[in-house]
Amino acid sequence: MNYATAIDSFPKIFLTFLLVFFCTLLAFNLMNHCQPAITSTEAGIVYTTEPLFTTVFALFLPAQLSVLAHINYANERFSLAVVSGGGLILLANLLLQIRGRKAIPPVAEVGTTPSGIQKPSS
Repeated sequence: MNYATAIDSFPKIFLTFLLVFFCTLLAFNLMNHCQPAITSTEAGIVYTTEPLFTTVFALFLPAQLSVLAHINYANERFSLAVVSGGGLILLANLLLQIRGRKAIPPVAEVGTTPSGIQKPSS
């Protein structure tokens, strides 16, 4: 009975399709495809900006999608909390990008530990 209730109307099926396609399949596959071509710092920035994009979308998408579902659901409101939260996320990403530009020390020779001590032979 629960399965029948979940798919008993076009808006439910369509909204589920949007979530599955855009928020799961497309985003997951796009990031898996592109991630090998970017640095770990840039990948970290992409992942940490997800809440920022979610907040921006919540400012205008809910009311538009609620029309499709025949319900009354308001958008999030633009407030000091939204701006400060987004600002903190952007600041963290900026610091991450700046810190990620530091030179990486050379890799130690094979057979030594990071401190330079020779590993015992097996």
